[in-house]
Amino acid sequence: MNLREAKMSGPLSEWLGGLGYTVYTEVLSPYGGGPIDMVGLRAGLVIVEMKTSLTSTLIRQASIGQLLSTTVYCAVASRPRHDGIQRCQKLGLGVVSVRDNHVNVICEPGHGRGGRSLVHQYYVQQIKRRLEHMEPGGVGGLPCLEGVGPAQDVERRIAEYRQQHPRATWKQIYQAVPNHYSSYQSMCSAMRMVAERRRYKEKRKARQNGGHNDG
Repeated sequence: MNLREAKMSGPLSEWLGGLGYTVYTEVLSPYGGGPIDMVGLRAGLVIVEMKTSLTSTLIRQASIGQLLSTTVYCAVASRPRHDGIQRCQKLGLGVVSVRDNHVNVICEPGHGRGGRSLVHQYYVQQIKRRLEHMEPGGVGGLPCLEGVGPAQDVERRIAEYRQQHPRATWKQIYQAVPNHYSSYQSMCSAMRMVAERRRYKEKRKARQNGGHNDG
């Protein structure tokens, strides 16, 4: 299991915190796809996407992040190639490397493409609403493992809350439990999907075990 991305999370959080940002990790993206590795909130937003090296995938993810902010960084665990740095500079992306728990800024973000368009403003408002229901901190860049992820974390918090408040409505749960969803309806839908996926996996595993026992 490669945890090098997750190991960058601590130094990057400290670096952004030192710049005055409140740092959130594994933030559900308002424009689809996987979660954003790291979001810093101050007067505006800073986006950080992490990979072990400066790949085309990382650059593409960071470029999409410019829908939210003009301050977007690619964070890597090695010294990136010059051509990759040049590509980021042309796109207005910043690049930082994290080595020996130290953050080195290779280039700062340019103007990017975020601007102040209506699309930009819409996505900014969406993600700020999600941050209001999240707790700062955490670890970004975790690998995708079964039972691990933002939705599963919220599910566990809901279960704990319901033990103390068994008659709570979804609206009450949404207000009380830290989460990354834009509304109590989306939270409810996501939790049902998580439960359905678990039931499906359990049934499939039971069928497989039953087949082995028959042999």
